Amino acid sequence: MPAEGLAGHAQEVPDSGGLRLLAGVNGPVQAGAIGSDGWKRLASALRDLSDSGPDVLVDAGRWSPATPWPLVAESDLVLVGVRPTLRHIVAAGRLVTVLRDLVPSQRLGAAVSAATSRQADDAARALAIPVGMELPDDPTTAGALCDGGTPCLQPRRSALLRTSRKAARRLHNQLAGPARVSSAPVSDEGQEQVA
Repeated sequence: MPAEGLAGHAQEVPDSGGLRLLAGVNGPVQAGAIGSDGWKRLASALRDLSDSGPDVLVDAGRWSPATPWPLVAESDLVLVGVRPTLRHIVAAGRLVTVLRDLVPSQRLGAAVSAATSRQADDAARALAIPVGMELPDDPTTAGALCDGGTPCLQPRRSALLRTSRKAARRLHNQLAGPARVSSAPVSDEGQEQVA
């Protein structure tokens, strides 16, 4: 599948500065229908798309038999989402063990939703991987994003949105190198837009 083949399936996200979304599968049956070869073709198309300019973010979902391993293996960076609780760290630890056989250690990190940086550091230390992204515990905004709640989702008023934007910009600069950093579109606020 060439990268151009994705264009007809990606939808523009309103008020996002050109961010486009390719909806994921709706369950294990759809994931199974794609099969390993389908995931490999999609990974190749996303790699081509990313090489031509925009960042590509893949949400691989919860770890399960339907996890799209070819997408994970082709990623420049794999972040395991975790909260700094014993239950979450134990569950994430099993996934990190599997990922260590699939992803080079320098491409593996934790995305920690924590109240403090110390909690994020402690969670990453327990998993023996670095903190790739630290996000604040902001259940109101998270609920609005996931469930369509009504709170204001303006970046200036939401700690989660502000922190996410800064983290995305940092990861973009870290992974893209000078050529791609200079080609990133700029928003009204003079900040790079990173998808």
